[in-house]
Amino acid sequence: MQILTSKLNNLLDFLFPKTCLFCGAFGEYVCANCREEKIEILSQQYCHVCKKPIKDFGVHEECKEKTSLDGVKVICKYNKFIERIISEVKYNYYFKTADFLGELLLQAKNSIENNSIDVIVPIPIHRKRLWKRGFNQSELLANFVGKQLNIPVILLIKRVRNTKTQVGLNRAERLKNLSNAFEINLKKVYIYNKSNEAVISLGEFQNGNALLIDDVMTTGTTLEECSKVLKYNGMKKVFGLVVARG
Repeated sequence: MQILTSKLNNLLDFLFPKTCLFCGAFGEYVCANCREEKIEILSQQYCHVCKKPIKDFGVHEECKEKTSLDGVKVICKYNKFIERIISEVKYNYYFKTADFLGELLLQAKNSIENNSIDVIVPIPIHRKRLWKRGFNQSELLANFVGKQLNIPVILLIKRVRNTKTQVGLNRAERLKNLSNAFEINLKKVYIYNKSNEAVISLGEFQNGNALLIDDVMTTGTTLEECSKVLKYNGMKKVFGLVVARG
């Protein structure tokens, strides 16, 4: 199967050669030159609550009572180039571009390992939006990171309300919009192998550490609500990892 997939990918690359989204150079969706010139990797992290500098994945002691998250890491500065790449994934189905975003998220490899992440959880979208779009971009990113770091990716959270878009809403409106929008995904509490034996259960991750993955964070409301669900169901620590903060 892997050989067939590899040959198919080679054929597609031959028929539809990869070209840089920004300069048109052949070979990659984002060439090395554009990556260096247009993608700004953040060297300093900031507390997602007070926006003041902080070391890596973390939250200031005085900010902890204001958040359910134990820290959020943002990889890139949000600009028109990052926005373009994310849009190509979401709306033009450039799935291979999601791999590029996944590679950016791997900048957090040491942070993930230092915090002993047990499970990666993608931010879910509602089933109606999933049916319309055909995929969840956060799941694509989570799967890429999980595969590279050998960490299980499980859809432990489901979106039960098809909320209106968060664009243009302030923090209070976002909180109200997302209130009770997420629940634990009972269908994913147990994962079965081919012999119909439960090999993974939510109980294995209780008192463990989870990593929520999304493409863009704005106010952090979505990450907060998902973190509350995981902690209510026994997760000890929950961190967030995003490509950029809008």
